[in-house]
Amino acid sequence: MITYLDEKCVGCNSCIRACPAGDANINKVREDGSIGIDVNHKMCIKCGECIKACSHDARDFTDDTEAFMRNINSSTAVIVAPAIKIAYDGYWRHVLQWLRERGVKHIYDVSFGADICTWAHLVYLRRNPGKKVISQPCAAIVNYVQRYAHQLIPYMSPVHSPMMCTAIYVKKKHGNMKIAVLSPCIAKKDEYDQTGLADYNVTFKKLGEYLDKNKINIQRSGHSKFEFDVFQGMAGSFYPRPGGLKDNLKLHIPKLNVINAEGPPGIYRTLDNYAKENEQFLPAVFDVLSCGHGCNSGPGIGKHYSIFKMDYIMYGVENHVLKRKRRRTIAGKDNLFMKFSRTLKLNDFCRGYKTIPYDMAVPSNRQINDIFISMGKTTKAEREFNCHACGFDSCEDLAKAIFKGLSIPESCLEYTAYIAKKHSAKINELLHEFTSVADELRIVANDLNDDVSNVKKEAEAIDLTGRICSDDMSETTSKLSRLEKLSVDINQAMEKINENVKSYNVMTSSVNNIARQINILSINASVEAARAGEMGKGFAVVAEEVRSLAGNSQASVKEADSCNKQINESMESVASIIITIKTTVDELNSSVEKMKSGINDMLVDGKNINTCMVDVERVSNRISELVEKTNTLNESP
Repeated sequence: MITYLDEKCVGCNSCIRACPAGDANINKVREDGSIGIDVNHKMCIKCGECIKACSHDARDFTDDTEAFMRNINSSTAVIVAPAIKIAYDGYWRHVLQWLRERGVKHIYDVSFGADICTWAHLVYLRRNPGKKVISQPCAAIVNYVQRYAHQLIPYMSPVHSPMMCTAIYVKKKHGNMKIAVLSPCIAKKDEYDQTGLADYNVTFKKLGEYLDKNKINIQRSGHSKFEFDVFQGMAGSFYPRPGGLKDNLKLHIPKLNVINAEGPPGIYRTLDNYAKENEQFLPAVFDVLSCGHGCNSGPGIGKHYSIFKMDYIMYGVENHVLKRKRRRTIAGKDNLFMKFSRTLKLNDFCRGYKTIPYDMAVPSNRQINDIFISMGKTTKAEREFNCHACGFDSCEDLAKAIFKGLSIPESCLEYTAYIAKKHSAKINELLHEFTSVADELRIVANDLNDDVSNVKKEAEAIDLTGRICSDDMSETTSKLSRLEKLSVDINQAMEKINENVKSYNVMTSSVNNIARQINILSINASVEAARAGEMGKGFAVVAEEVRSLAGNSQASVKEADSCNKQINESMESVASIIITIKTTVDELNSSVEKMKSGINDMLVDGKNINTCMVDVERVSNRISELVEKTNTLNESP
């Protein structure tokens, strides 16, 4: 199966140009807008031309090599296409000997089956005189006919291909064995699936890659003792080259009208013309191969030899075969073919063909016209531009592919130019509109520059004012701190005065007690003086004075108590005032801190404004530059 590697595809359309089956590819637009070309497996004929054409390695193929190597055993037979001599030039016997050592019991040369194929064709043509046939050894040709040229199925040769003739021979001789075919062809897998005669399609290329990947060293020098089962084919060895069947048939019927053709895209156009041709002009046998240099240049060959080297290699093979053939020819009769006639039956080596439905709708002329109009192709010249850049032979073929959903308008070079022209016109229109407002934009830019300058100045003024306010607030904070300290000092002094007043209260209390005692003593003295008569008069005078002094002392104490009470009340008032001052100072400190924080934020905002204005100024200058450049661009021719 042909595989597609999306990450390598660049959408160059080389695969479409090389593909002889136009519906085998699908153009798609990726998410990033680029174009990729996937494989439409249902309509792919597996000719491998896209792989050869792709220079980006975006196309490859898969085969059954891995499955065959996993299941290889003694009940597996291998049949080998003669192109192995090209694929493993100089060591092909060593490769087959390695397979035999891995457990493959039977290995047959497909050249032997090609000889059977030639014999069967000769018998069929003799039994059906005048019958026109198209050869079918090439599976890609069969795939094309079954999918795209159903009208050619009646002309397809009923004789199996050399590979299937070999497989039938092996099954007849060894029973129903698993059969692996070593070949250079990808399309053969379809033939095996349709006929059920082979199980594994192992291409030379993938087998070589398997050996390299697993680091299996095949001895490439020295003599190998390997030999095919039965024996190698005779002239059947010519089949891999162009005109191989033709050469084999003409060895037996020199006058037989056989024409050979090969190589895309010409061979497929010739097949399309074959059904249209007057049957009297058709050859008895039309020998066709898809690959330009025959099977020796198949997509699974794994080599890229020049035609000269391929012919050189096969020339040696053919000389060797012709020498053996001469030894095996008796009285002008081919001994091998005589044996085939005695032991083989033609019907055992024949097959039939089924059409593969073509379910894609064919657009009408009106629908094609609508597609052309949508692509901007309105004139005959535009619709027949046929530059082939899209990969198709004509603009009409591209339109049909677009209708079928297999291609997209973007693959057309002219459509791309048409879209580019429309976009260019739109751009020019927008450019004129932009130019019309460019002067206004320049004025706006200039005004913006002026406004930016003013804002920058205001921001700088804000920054300066903020700094001054910040300094003033710092000084205010300092003074409040000092006021707070002073209130603390006053509070401490008041506490000391309070302590002294308490001491004074104690003292007045003591004086009051003493005065009371003196007063009692003076009373007692007066009593005693009265008793004493004249003798106590002087003492009575003293006692009276003492009592008067005591009374004065008590009056002074009462007055002192009154003063103390007033002092206490004043001190309590001062303490209350101090508390109020402290509370007010705390509130002022909190307010000052908030103001300082606000001023700091204002300073930061001022710096941010200044920075933003610098950015705006730069953008404004850039706008002015772009306006000037746009005006210059618009004025240039």
